[in-house]
Amino acid sequence: MFENIHVMTQLLQKTCIAAWPVVAVFMFFSFLIVILFGCIIFILEQGTFTVNDDYPQGAFLRLALNHHDYEISPFVSIGTSFYWVIVTGATVGYGDLVPTSYAGRALASLTCIFGILGLF
Repeated sequence: MFENIHVMTQLLQKTCIAAWPVVAVFMFFSFLIVILFGCIIFILEQGTFTVNDDYPQGAFLRLALNHHDYEISPFVSIGTSFYWVIVTGATVGYGDLVPTSYAGRALASLTCIFGILGLF
């Protein structure tokens, strides 16, 4: 019985070593997609920086879901946008970061499709 485990362990090790170049290329392109989509969603959803009586320190405001009111954008950094791409691409979609612009929603749809197809 222990001979079979040793053989299976060696087989798994050889398989991982043989597959490493393909895995590395996949990870590289996944990394590029996360960076590209993260930067695009940050640009689309960051809003405009506003300093007024309600926000004396300043805040990025964007149109809310009703497209009449303004709200503080949850996309406060590129890193947060990368998180959004990974969660949306994995089709988890927690709902804590939601694009409200039409272009942002289109990118969210594309991100979900890429995730479902396994492109990242």
